[in-house]
Amino acid sequence: MHYSRDKILISYFILKTPFRNIAIRILLLPLLIAACGQNPNVQVATGDRVENFALLDHLGDFHELYYYSDFKAVVLFVHGIGCQIVRNQIPTIQKLRHKFEGKGIKFLGINANLSDNRETISVDTKELGIDFPILIDEAQHVLKSLDVTRTSEVILIETASWRIAYRGPVDDRLDYGIQKATARQPFLHLALESLLANQKIEQPKVDSPGCLIQFRPHNVSDLSYQKSIAPILRRRCTTCHIKGGAAPFPMDSYRAVFGWSPMIREVIRTKLMPPWRIDPLVGHFPDVNILKPKEEQLILDWIDAGSPGNTENDPLKELADVSNDKWQLGQPDIIVDFDQQFIPATGLLKYRYAVADVGNQKDLWVKAVDIKPSKPELMHHALLFDGHNFELETINNLLDVELIIEKWFYENKFWSRIFASYAPGIGPFISPRNSGMFLPAGSTIAAQFHYKTNGRAMVDRSKVGLYLFKKPPKHKLESLALINHRFSIPSHIKRFPVRKRKEIKDDVVIYSVRPHMHYRGRSMELWTIPLGEDPRLVLSVPNYSFDWQAYYRFEEPLTLRAGSHILAKGIYDNSAQNRYNPDPSKTVSWGETQINDEMFILYLYYITETTDNIPLLSKP
Repeated sequence: MHYSRDKILISYFILKTPFRNIAIRILLLPLLIAACGQNPNVQVATGDRVENFALLDHLGDFHELYYYSDFKAVVLFVHGIGCQIVRNQIPTIQKLRHKFEGKGIKFLGINANLSDNRETISVDTKELGIDFPILIDEAQHVLKSLDVTRTSEVILIETASWRIAYRGPVDDRLDYGIQKATARQPFLHLALESLLANQKIEQPKVDSPGCLIQFRPHNVSDLSYQKSIAPILRRRCTTCHIKGGAAPFPMDSYRAVFGWSPMIREVIRTKLMPPWRIDPLVGHFPDVNILKPKEEQLILDWIDAGSPGNTENDPLKELADVSNDKWQLGQPDIIVDFDQQFIPATGLLKYRYAVADVGNQKDLWVKAVDIKPSKPELMHHALLFDGHNFELETINNLLDVELIIEKWFYENKFWSRIFASYAPGIGPFISPRNSGMFLPAGSTIAAQFHYKTNGRAMVDRSKVGLYLFKKPPKHKLESLALINHRFSIPSHIKRFPVRKRKEIKDDVVIYSVRPHMHYRGRSMELWTIPLGEDPRLVLSVPNYSFDWQAYYRFEEPLTLRAGSHILAKGIYDNSAQNRYNPDPSKTVSWGETQINDEMFILYLYYITETTDNIPLLSKP
């Protein structure tokens, strides 16, 4: 059953009324019955504004509604496998798309059927010759927010104001069990012609036949803050949303969540949060923190119901005493201190470079690294590199230490010597089983810090905690940077591909990867091409974000024999529709500054082994 906000609020109030007020319950019960008996086909009217949303399509590509602001209008066609009205309307939709997309009309399908999935939808698109994306509304929230109840409906949204210009059927040719030879009323065609001519649409709303959509049912009690919502928030959000964390506010009480609930709704609908940007159907990553469709639906429905709850027995209250000050893995064996960094109140900052002495008199094997900025809200990301051949004493008397360190980084090809990394929401770097990172006696650790400002001048002093093996592990963990620095991204281009392919010279086991691009980076994929086999897509990041750089640890490490290849594919968006783009009028190439330049890097953490030893760590 599809509950409206009124139904949920009335039901919740009735159920929460104390037993001693049973009379009030009895008086309110008719309201509940009336609310549940409302016409389920009451729809958002033409002229209403459509809220922004983001979804993956059936091929795993990322789409955000407001991204299509360079089109004059967007056509949303409600798709559903097996619905005869949908199937019979596809040829007409295809003809309209081919006629109007070149005139500034974007065509998108959208599917919220519980019985459909990306695999079956991909088969259906091939069978029917559908050549436009079908967005997957797994949480069903987009179609519910538009009050869509049936497939085959079309919603025409003009992008100047994001308001609905027309909603209804494609035409009058099809009805339940009826199919006319030709349409007498080509509703969508006429609406598109009128919109492009800046004329009034004569029939902006027409009742639309189609197959009823089964929305995921849940009881009113499922919208309990204490029982349902707080546990999801704690599981998915409170890594960053704690006192002193990277997030702008702590989720440590009902009051805090209630106050931020409109913003929570927006960032979930547009896929800004949680900040894991991978395609969940490609590969398996045990650390990935993505809202499941049912979790997303519960949170959004709860917020739409007015975020009901109270401060009694608040499951998040105990997080008020949790802060970011503690080491997540316990007290480190060695703590490395970096010099303090002065961060101004505002402005865009260049990368900072620093080197710190480990202080080890003997060789060390490191099994885990925890990077802890004192001001995590300022730290965009940090990279640590093995700097054991950098003589710290030689620069003590030089005036511009950072320039010397930066020059040394490039001369020593530091990209291929990454030791560990930090980004908000990412936990300590832990070496895979039976492997560790080697630090020779007298080592230094070089760091690249990228800070952001938050309106107040502050000082950060980062520390690095090293957790050591008591005896050397069996394998040395190494890193490789797959880099392409020979590209030039034209101005005002939405999709510019860059790729890099490399042959594997030895038998290797790859444990984790970390994509790196700047603000124009849109997506990145990693493909493996095993010796004598077809390419395999093992990682897809369709919604890459420079502000949320994660490394992805494979649940099952990748085993590649010598002679195999790895291939990284990236897409850059240098258009005005890219909200993060500093300047779409500039041609962009490789460079160090995150604003004016771009990078294309895929870091890989691996071990090199003989064939006989690989099965000890990973299935061959």
